[in-house]
Amino acid sequence: MRRRLATWIGAVLTVGVVMAGVHVVGSSRAAAGVRTSAPRVQPQPSRSGTVRAPALAASPAPTSTLPAEGPTPTTAVAPASESPSTDIVTAQPISFVTSDEPAAAATPTRAVALYGDSLTVMAWDHYQWITADDIATDGHMWNGTELGDWRDSILSNPNDRLVLALGTNDALRDGAAPWADLFNKLPASKCIVWPKPYEGGSKVKLFNTQMMAIVAAHPNVHVIDWNAQVQAHPEWVQYDHTHYFPDGSNQYAEMLRQAALTCP
Repeated sequence: MRRRLATWIGAVLTVGVVMAGVHVVGSSRAAAGVRTSAPRVQPQPSRSGTVRAPALAASPAPTSTLPAEGPTPTTAVAPASESPSTDIVTAQPISFVTSDEPAAAATPTRAVALYGDSLTVMAWDHYQWITADDIATDGHMWNGTELGDWRDSILSNPNDRLVLALGTNDALRDGAAPWADLFNKLPASKCIVWPKPYEGGSKVKLFNTQMMAIVAAHPNVHVIDWNAQVQAHPEWVQYDHTHYFPDGSNQYAEMLRQAALTCP
């Protein structure tokens, strides 16, 4: 009987000890939970006056969700009247006119009547370009022509300045005689310029000799020695010994300009 009583008392004491341990453990965990929970921190104003929330551990990043449908976002463009905010310099048109008044178109200083053959035809574009500002030219030219083809036009031309860039075809046909007749019929007040043709053959050389004798009797006729210029530049001449390559034609145009400016 005593043994059973002792056993029962021991069991009761054991249960009491276990319950006391459980209570102690629960109290310890509760106390630990109080100590480990993060205190609530009130937001503090920053120096700039903007309230900034403190960083929270394990706080998920905020996300935003766009509506499924809606207008496409657009970028606002400043009106044309507003100045751009960047330092971009806008290009401005440059005017080369220094005067307040608009520049007037150049007026040719002289008028000239020019008669020529295929050599003039080939040089005509360049001649017009280099004389556009100072010479008004009444041009008469055609391939294969000679003085006789233009005789009536020359005699009736009212211009006091004549450039007769002919002779290469004359040397192969009628020679210099028609020239002597024409010079005799033209008034002495006419200022005439004759470019001496390139002597690409013996006939042209003979023609030039005859022409120099005729010109000597007419002080109003001026000679430009184009033949001498070409003799110094054989690379200008084509294989027919008559016409010129582009460089030669451009030089022929320069000579014609010189002829047009010879007469005062």
